[in-house]
Amino acid sequence: MKVTNPNLTTNTIEVEISIEELERIETALSYARRNLTESELDKVYGENLELAYLIDDIQEALKEFEKTQELSPKEQLRKFVAKFKKWISDNYDEGKIKENLIDDAGYPHWGNIEHYFREILKTNSLKDLDKEDKINLLYLIARNWDIGSMINWFGSDKQLSPGGNLSAQDFIDLAQILAEQQAPEFNDAKSQFASSFKKFESLTPQIEAILLQIYETGDEYSKRHALISLAKLGYQNTKKLVQKSWETEDEEHHKIACLEIIRDDLKDEEMFKEYLDKALLDGRQYISDFVNKIKNSE
Repeated sequence: MKVTNPNLTTNTIEVEISIEELERIETALSYARRNLTESELDKVYGENLELAYLIDDIQEALKEFEKTQELSPKEQLRKFVAKFKKWISDNYDEGKIKENLIDDAGYPHWGNIEHYFREILKTNSLKDLDKEDKINLLYLIARNWDIGSMINWFGSDKQLSPGGNLSAQDFIDLAQILAEQQAPEFNDAKSQFASSFKKFESLTPQIEAILLQIYETGDEYSKRHALISLAKLGYQNTKKLVQKSWETEDEEHHKIACLEIIRDDLKDEEMFKEYLDKALLDGRQYISDFVNKIKNSE
């Protein structure tokens, strides 16, 4: 494949590269972009695009990718996690770490992690990882929540990962291990997996057990997405779970989710009227706006 850029005003570059090399350059650009300052981004992505400006960053990124080939999957995943945790400790105090006030998307080495995950999917080698490896991978997926480049939880299509072919069984196997993790650092992975189960066609006993475990052990956000997916997949005790959530979770958006489930999934008009009346007494902004929108549409 011959690649040229007609938008370049000076120093036009013409090179021949393979599809595989093009994919690697795409990953390298992602890596390099996260190392640029805001003013540099303006220069690179402004009207006068200068592709040559990125060459040094691409070369450095590719060198880093080559290093990943020298380590076993276990060593590489351990290294990724250790490096990420060190970055957190170097840049955030204990208070922010405890409150999870971390800009995970600002980590400067996502390009390496994304590339490695794509290679795992491309070579169908996820099944070869042991439990420790998968837990380390799940830690990285958790940190990736605000980017969504590992688990396709932002997309409404059926694809489970934007990085490649993540099979349903591999996804379920990862989710099973994830549901067992109690540390708060895995909550951001639980919410991604819980939400993504809506992409499945049916609720199997294994999926039901995983979602219920996430509901019971996750934070509010994970619990909310587990509840939504259980309802969408036809969980037979959805009504009782909604009643439990309403009584135990005070977050506004959680209560709104309960109302939407009653209306759209349970289709229980009497219950919807009952809980809409309860919501009227709440008085907070988001839930009041939701209730008023419903009332005005009647």
